[in-house]
Amino acid sequence: MKAFRAVPVAFMLLLVCVNGASALDRTDNKLWLAQKVSYAFSPALRARLDFNERFYADASRWEEFYVDAAFDYSLSKLLVVSPVYRHVKAKMNSADELREDRFHFNIDVRPSAGKWSFSFRSRYEYRIFSDKIKHRFTERLKVSYALASLKWLSDPSVYFSDELYYDIDLNRANNNETHLGFEYSLGRNTAMEIYYGHETKRSGPAWEFNTDIVGVETALRF
Repeated sequence: MKAFRAVPVAFMLLLVCVNGASALDRTDNKLWLAQKVSYAFSPALRARLDFNERFYADASRWEEFYVDAAFDYSLSKLLVVSPVYRHVKAKMNSADELREDRFHFNIDVRPSAGKWSFSFRSRYEYRIFSDKIKHRFTERLKVSYALASLKWLSDPSVYFSDELYYDIDLNRANNNETHLGFEYSLGRNTAMEIYYGHETKRSGPAWEFNTDIVGVETALRF
């Protein structure tokens, strides 16, 4: 019963955050969808393919589409390294459509204590545009709390994350993204994630862009 009550509590937290953020001056709402497929070659090495579709509020206008091809290598239970290639198309089907190739390298430290688990992920991005090359560093903290499982819902947890994006070329942080979400497994190989996010950006000295995000992610693991 405790686990059953925890599920609506998690969704209530999401609603509270959405209502609170709606008072902010924001550029738009966004819908982010993601599908992930991964295959384990060994307990330590997993190949991963991620698809991400990002839309503006009415879901008729693309913000961005990207595909990740990655390897996740577990050096230990606490440490995972991941080289990633990403192909990005932004502002799709418009006169301002942009294409970009990125090469990521992630270092993810994952300690845990009881029902609490943590992720400290550092990422370096080498970004290739048609007319320039840029470099970016991001740092993400994620804190998760495990809930009791139900017959129809395995390994549920709630989490909070915060990620700061630092533009190395401009020598400043330009983007901050927070998530409050709920994760669970539907079976041995399938997992889902639902979250509310808030994104703050700037193109100049002031942090002038505030945007709310609703995200849904599905994952298949083999």
